[in-house]
Amino acid sequence: MNEGDYNIEMSSIMGDRYPSLCLSLLWKARVFYEKERLQEGVALCKSRMAMAYFSLWQRHKLKADRFIIEARRLVNKELKREDFLDADAQQAFDAQRKLINSDTKPTETSIVPTNLPNLLDVLEDIAFDEEYFHLDKGVMRSLFPTHYQEDMFETIQMSDGKVRLYPCTLSPFRYYRGQSDKLEGKQCKPSLFRGLTAAEMFHERLCLKELELLLQDYPLTKVFDGVMCYRTPEGYKQMFLNVDTTALGQHYGIKTSVLDLTADKWVAAFFAATEYKNGEYHPYKKEGEGVVYIYRYVPALDEASERLNAVGLQPFMRPGCQAGLVYKMMPGEDFNKIAQRRVFKHDPAVSELIYNYCHRSKNLFPDEILEVKVNAIRKSHCYSQKALTNTINDYYHGSTQEEISSYLTDLGITIQEAPVLAFTEEELKLFAERWNQEKEHFFDSIFVRTMFA
Repeated sequence: MNEGDYNIEMSSIMGDRYPSLCLSLLWKARVFYEKERLQEGVALCKSRMAMAYFSLWQRHKLKADRFIIEARRLVNKELKREDFLDADAQQAFDAQRKLINSDTKPTETSIVPTNLPNLLDVLEDIAFDEEYFHLDKGVMRSLFPTHYQEDMFETIQMSDGKVRLYPCTLSPFRYYRGQSDKLEGKQCKPSLFRGLTAAEMFHERLCLKELELLLQDYPLTKVFDGVMCYRTPEGYKQMFLNVDTTALGQHYGIKTSVLDLTADKWVAAFFAATEYKNGEYHPYKKEGEGVVYIYRYVPALDEASERLNAVGLQPFMRPGCQAGLVYKMMPGEDFNKIAQRRVFKHDPAVSELIYNYCHRSKNLFPDEILEVKVNAIRKSHCYSQKALTNTINDYYHGSTQEEISSYLTDLGITIQEAPVLAFTEEELKLFAERWNQEKEHFFDSIFVRTMFA
């Protein structure tokens, strides 16, 4: 089943209860069909989108006009009877157009869960805000990405001249985090601040610096360093892409002081609907309550004060698949007090649905060489002198030699001159093969416009 058909099927499962989610999925299908030039699929999407907009108009009286306007635009201007090859489909379209063009008035009330919502109810609210903004006709709307740029990354030039690829968002400056545990009475904080001893914290930071050295020899890191170009009004410029070691380390299992966020509501939903055990993610089947965090962020004028950092596309796939961002936190901070919390009641059927939609987690966690390397770094009891020096310079410049030595002794760590890991010739060969397969998709995923931070 192709991507378009899969999203069409998922939109049917959403049904009348979740029209905004239905639209979100239909947009994914429509973009796919348009790219593949499958006109009948495009017509089917537009037809179903018109009914979803009509349903939203029926439900949300105070925000109704833009939805019924779009529904009528689709059936009267975008579609015609001949777009549907089957006679039954043509008759269904005739009935649909008659209904949407009728004098039916919107209902007085919206459908609101009477009890604690499930995860799909939360996603419906998020998707509604996205769709409401999508239909905005104001001048500001043109400054932000549309459904056609969803799952893509836009170029933002940083003050150091490097370019970071930020995941495009359907709601401006809004990011998400999903957890299967609502953390009742507990703080939401990064893994580095979850009860580690001082020596254990030192070890995680040492691992991060060893990873930094390893990445310097990874071929795609060199590709990121000025080999690629992008087009600007002034002509083509070299693209020096930012490689964020902390964010990469976080995504591959090193404990850090940053908290994972995402620009994609479905990614947040995946983590909210699953639990991690025995090295794999599984649908959450127990009773209880989870939480989706909604963090609203407006870029600061002072880059030094920035705490939200887009991981974007990196030399490895996982952060891009997860539309990942990281939020830097300080010891003692609680994300519960920073972001909006949407608590939901777990439903095993919903968890299974979301888990399967994310292709049994392989879509978000592609197999990669770096995961194996990070695991080896974390299990090692030997690290390089350069990694140790960089750790001290970045995190422990005020510590004494005795304190550093005590950490190493407590951890049973020895120091050597050479880096502890390197990529093998076979791994580098696999990289070259994979890059040749993936580079076209990589460049297709970049939405270039001139923006500065």
